[in-house]
Amino acid sequence: MPLELTATNLTEFRAGLANVDASAIYLHIVETRARSDRSTGDFAEWLRTSLDLSALARALRPSRSVPDDARARRGRLLGLLDEALESERT
Repeated sequence: MPLELTATNLTEFRAGLANVDASAIYLHIVETRARSDRSTGDFAEWLRTSLDLSALARALRPSRSVPDDARARRGRLLGLLDEALESERT
């Protein structure tokens, strides 16, 4: 189900991720990998190909240290994005 959300930079992506339903996060991270031959989800692929942020894309890979629930996944992603945005400012 399309959400009509778009992002053209890291700030817009972070804002969308903070507000989108958790099911969309699951779809773009977990289900995409399960249905494709890629080892990364949609978000990591977009960061790598559209924004040339390969290191951040690698950091988005699922972590075994973070519980596999929507709140933890969103929190981890937002934390990584906040760090990336902060380093852009400095």
